[in-house]
Amino acid sequence: MANLTVMYWNVEVFGDTRNAARGPYYVPVCNFVANVIHEADADIFFLMELRSGGVAYLDYIRKALNSLDGLAKGVNGWQYDYIPGAVIANQARPINNFNQLGYTQQGHSEGYAVFWRPNANKFTMLITPDNLSAGKGPGGTHNISLVLNGRPPNPFNGNYGWYTSPVFNPANAYAFGNLDFPVPKPIHGGDYRLDLCRRPAYAVVRLVNTQGTNVDKLLPMIVFHAPNSPASTRYGVQLCGYTRELYRVLDTTNVNTPTNINQAIVGGDFNINSNDQQNLAFDAYTVFTVNFAGSGANCNNIWVPYNAPPGNRTAVRLEDRNGVINTNTPTDYYWLGIDNLFYRNANGNINPVNPPANYNGPVFNLVAAVMQNGVLADNARKQTTLRLFKNSINYEKQSGNYQYTNPANGTPCTTRNLVNGNYVYSGALIPYLLNYGNFMTDLTNGYFTHARRAAEFIVNCISDHLPVVTRFQINNL
Repeated sequence: MANLTVMYWNVEVFGDTRNAARGPYYVPVCNFVANVIHEADADIFFLMELRSGGVAYLDYIRKALNSLDGLAKGVNGWQYDYIPGAVIANQARPINNFNQLGYTQQGHSEGYAVFWRPNANKFTMLITPDNLSAGKGPGGTHNISLVLNGRPPNPFNGNYGWYTSPVFNPANAYAFGNLDFPVPKPIHGGDYRLDLCRRPAYAVVRLVNTQGTNVDKLLPMIVFHAPNSPASTRYGVQLCGYTRELYRVLDTTNVNTPTNINQAIVGGDFNINSNDQQNLAFDAYTVFTVNFAGSGANCNNIWVPYNAPPGNRTAVRLEDRNGVINTNTPTDYYWLGIDNLFYRNANGNINPVNPPANYNGPVFNLVAAVMQNGVLADNARKQTTLRLFKNSINYEKQSGNYQYTNPANGTPCTTRNLVNGNYVYSGALIPYLLNYGNFMTDLTNGYFTHARRAAEFIVNCISDHLPVVTRFQINNL
């Protein structure tokens, strides 16, 4: 038996200009992301919130991973592929060309990337049956695709607020249809469409050296960054549960044979707080966990469940309803449970196993990880990775744009205005800092000596989301 580890991470607005925080060429954040993947020992990594400007930096992550793993460029090194997240306006079906996709404003101008570490003893990453991705896989292969088809949803019933779908029976032929998604703030609740909306994406691996039939070897992995508005979020999450690749994939190792599958993994930023059942989170997530006959995907677990402990929450914040948070407890900065993981293992071919203790369950504890002696700051190499951010901040500070210093926290700022006899400062070099000097001292050390500054670093320089990690033991591998 062997483990297969998959990581999902919404690295906030990856590719947008944030020079001081991330560095003008994104080298610090790419190295940091690679360190997290390496520390988790992930085999497959899905990146969400890929902006068009971030495409140029994906290879930075790949090279950093190869350096950490001691791998040379080529077939034995890490690979990646990426795809825009939406169909551009006024396209007609079939959607079968990369040029029909884009980073649409309605889709929050983003897409997805998948990275994988080839391991002939574990899995092979399948080529997708279309050419929708950028084709960055080995030899120009396409290894990630957008979700276009699924279980056909019945017309939206506004009285109940949810869709339904015909019962899925793996033993019988099933007519999958077009599957469309809502844009944020639709004109009518429940509206969904082909173009402009942000769709899920998927990749498929073939498990090797396993017993059983072909159906037990194919493992689809779906990633979804749901839209973020009250109605479209819930409907988008439910529609994601109808994704065809949760039920059937085209086996590209066998002349595109349609194959019903027994196991599946779904993850992403669903924008629904599973720690608060008052906001209908359970209703939206039910589509993944109820059985086929109940119009669900028959997944059998929620990895970040309702009433999870604070360490299993997946977003990072610096303030709560009581104001500024300034404790030295890393989990005090965690809130919501909007990044989630589901899986199906109908024939018991994949069995979840506990990640290392420093994860706090499936959530990688980033705030604690960058503190003194944390797993991302416990040796000279890792500390150097953090110091790169200090160099970027100092580089931007020397631009001459930061002429003022906010006396409240010592942070350099671009502007100050006299309001009612007092100066108000704006355009901070690094926002939300309680003390700029202490923050920079910790970056100089290459580790943080207080949880507040560690959280400031994560929010400003990396993301307001934490990675979620699922690890499976592959039977008979």
